[in-house]
Amino acid sequence: MKKSLFIYFIFLFLSDSCQNGSHRNSGYSIKGTVHGGPREEIYLWEYQCGAIKKIDSARIENSQFHLSSNKPLTKGFYRIGFNYRTFGDIILSDESIKFTTDYDHFGENMVIENSKENEIYFGFLKKKKMILGKINDLREKAANLTLGGGTPDQREMTRLENEFSLLETEQINLLQQTGAENPESFMAIVAQVAKVPNRMANPETGKNYSNDADFLHDHYFDLIDFSKEEIIRGPMLEEKYFTYLKLYAEQTKEGHWKGLELIMEKTSVNTVVFQATMNYLLSAFENYQPTDLFIRLAEKYVSAFPNDSRTPGLTLRIKDEKKLETGGMAPELALNNPNGKSLKLSALRGKIVLIDFWASWCKPCRVENPNVVRLYSKFKNHGFEIYSISLDVEKDRWVAAISDDQMKWENHVSDLNGWNSQAAVLYNVKGIPHTILLDREGKIIEKNLHGEELEKKLEEILGVMPVN
Repeated sequence: MKKSLFIYFIFLFLSDSCQNGSHRNSGYSIKGTVHGGPREEIYLWEYQCGAIKKIDSARIENSQFHLSSNKPLTKGFYRIGFNYRTFGDIILSDESIKFTTDYDHFGENMVIENSKENEIYFGFLKKKKMILGKINDLREKAANLTLGGGTPDQREMTRLENEFSLLETEQINLLQQTGAENPESFMAIVAQVAKVPNRMANPETGKNYSNDADFLHDHYFDLIDFSKEEIIRGPMLEEKYFTYLKLYAEQTKEGHWKGLELIMEKTSVNTVVFQATMNYLLSAFENYQPTDLFIRLAEKYVSAFPNDSRTPGLTLRIKDEKKLETGGMAPELALNNPNGKSLKLSALRGKIVLIDFWASWCKPCRVENPNVVRLYSKFKNHGFEIYSISLDVEKDRWVAAISDDQMKWENHVSDLNGWNSQAAVLYNVKGIPHTILLDREGKIIEKNLHGEELEKKLEEILGVMPVN
């Protein structure tokens, strides 16, 4: 099931649509008609792994437009449309194509002429749509079996699950068949990226592994030719990376870093692919907590691309994060409590302090609050204190949440500026709940400990024996 999950994601995405050996055409020409649309500009976007970049535009006059350029273009998926709601994905290659659609049903009513690449792609989409229709029917039948809250017929549920599995396999086979029948097409590249190495089909390598998960941990990307720039012209790599990090990388901070190192090693054979990959990973991990992985990625990017426009911002972010490294002194804070009294963080020196960023509107924070309350009750008589910083903007909601969640410690502060809170900016808070644990001197012990991890750390520091 795991082996086919990525390809399933690819099919879902393509229904709406990431230099060696790369195919670059001599330019492009798209003569198009959009019926029923306003007189405005139509745009062309280029895929760059997990991002899209606007590369061209043309004015629509009398429903007609012409997008063209002599600039070499890498074969792949490109997005055409008006905005992030009205668009469709097409394949651009060595073809001058004719494009027709209507404004109200832009993506679904697209017709592409003079293009073998798009004939293959849209033929694939038509067949896939039929399979998805059958899958939706199965989902509806399964939902009907559970109506009323009764116990569904298990034999019927099993039958539906088996049918679903067969249809999923049919989707996988359709993509691979499309690629095999058209080996020079872009869809062949899509199919190749979607392939997952089979341990049993690689006996020499596979014999060293006892299960598929361990095998794919090391060999998930073996079938991809990372020297081809075409592989970033679509969603393929983005989904591939996501699936690997979620299913096959070890689910720890260091496990994720090892997975990221493998991805960086694989993509380093092509500078364009490597940079697009790094930009995707930086965006994906920008709000990841703790921030260690983002900073490591940022340092790699700055080293590899010192003159890139993104580098100055990353350099500043790295510098700011270094100020908050483990062992460093926590920056001073002085914010008002609900009564308007200024409370300094440094006033808590001599105690183990948990700085806790939260907000009344943050559901994960409210879910975590009972655990924080429990830990405060357990450790408050052992030299533990909490300095809670709310990112609320409305005082009444902040105060009500303190009461509702029974957060009975005294150090509740906020400047009611939301994400623009001076404390959030100073501590580079990108997501909440966010915690920083300080020692008795005000130095940082660790960041973003929650739940059991936080409890064990406090037991260790405060010498409190765990309760069995």
